[in-house]
Amino acid sequence: MANILLIQPPGPAHDRMKDRLTAWGHDVDAVDHAAAALERLDARKPSLAILDESVNDLTSEEWLAALQNRELDTFVLLITPKEDLNRAMNLVTRGAFACLTPETSPEQLRDLINRGLETQEAYHHVVRMAADLKEANQRLTREQGALKDKTEKLRFLNDLSVRLSATLDAVELARTIDEGLERWIPGGRTVFLAHVPGEPDLRLYGAPFLSENSVRRMAEALAPGIGVESIDRIRFMGAGQRSENDFPGRETLSFPLTAAGRRFGLMVLWSETAAAPDPDLTMLLESTALLAAQALFNAHQHEQALRLASRDSLTGLFNRRAFMELLGREFGRHLRHGTDLSVILIDLDHFKSVNDRFGHDAGDRVLVQTARLIEETVRNVDVAARLGGEEFVVLAPDTREEDVMILARRIEAALDQAPILLGDVHWTQTVSQGVADARHIMVKSPQDLLRWADRAMYQAKADGRRTIRRASNLPKEKPRKEPLYAW
Repeated sequence: MANILLIQPPGPAHDRMKDRLTAWGHDVDAVDHAAAALERLDARKPSLAILDESVNDLTSEEWLAALQNRELDTFVLLITPKEDLNRAMNLVTRGAFACLTPETSPEQLRDLINRGLETQEAYHHVVRMAADLKEANQRLTREQGALKDKTEKLRFLNDLSVRLSATLDAVELARTIDEGLERWIPGGRTVFLAHVPGEPDLRLYGAPFLSENSVRRMAEALAPGIGVESIDRIRFMGAGQRSENDFPGRETLSFPLTAAGRRFGLMVLWSETAAAPDPDLTMLLESTALLAAQALFNAHQHEQALRLASRDSLTGLFNRRAFMELLGREFGRHLRHGTDLSVILIDLDHFKSVNDRFGHDAGDRVLVQTARLIEETVRNVDVAARLGGEEFVVLAPDTREEDVMILARRIEAALDQAPILLGDVHWTQTVSQGVADARHIMVKSPQDLLRWADRAMYQAKADGRRTIRRASNLPKEKPRKEPLYAW
């Protein structure tokens, strides 16, 4: 059934046409003048319009133009007074479906209407197919874009994983992640707050854009989330010069750093905008946090392993192997650049009597106390180590013999002023010290420097203990070939 607008003057022909169309099952709206026809055209948008040219206030050309202006797909049958092939062709080119005459039979009219409706339905079908195809193409484009975006994110995570596995430097790891996420969060910054087991301080990686007060406020707010009850100090790890003005942005997201079954830190993202990331970006950030957590955990474990390998288990000072590496490095700098370098070799006096009289636990307490006092007395640039047994050593870069003698006297004074309670006895531990300078004429290697310090220390013991001797005051013959220690 079609919605038909019939425009025809009133009369018998009008009535017959309306009755015939209605009998064929169509919904017919019949009008007899132009104003009503245009009003119905706007209101009903008919499938078919039949215009009798005998309606003298609306020409066929005007009617076809009205349809085109309204962009309607109404097809038009025109009833002309007589057959005129040229005019009919002209009207068809303007948009008419066909031209009829009053002599056209009902069968021909019905056939034209059916063919017009079929053509119109075919056109509608094509339009729907075109719309469906357009939508499908748009959906495919969106899906391809989403797939490309997911592929790029997966490639980023894979590349990031490779880059993170290439280093055990926690500062470099934080910098790598910050630079990588810049692609996904333009203008954003990434910082890491971490708590290394066994350390009292929180570590902050990569936040030069935050003032110290802001960092502390942030750390205090976030610390409970990683199981830290109080913050004694925040260590800025490779963060650079602190900013006077905070980053002109705001915290957008925080992701936990979890490894080995424990939460040890947070990855915090700062951005110039407060817009929440979409689900895909959130998944990428969560995956980045997982990679960051494992990488930082491995870096911290490696750092602890190196520290344990280089430290004396009892006193916490550098052990002999680590000290020898540092000594070799500083001696090489001394040879290349002519820098000063001195060492102090320290031996506890009568230490065997401490073990014999008070027991080995007391002896360990004396060693720990002595190590602590030495470490507190030397400068930040100096290196204190335990060589073994009751023997300690201090490496003093950029220092000559006369200056390192002052340091040795300060160590002696610190021990004198800090007696140790062993049982009911206040034990004052004394030491014998030997000082040697790398400028000594007989020093050609790191081992030579230690041998002369060893010889000076033994001279101090020979001179009654609790004293300091210089290698430069000793005879210039070579010291014994093998020192007390196996270097």
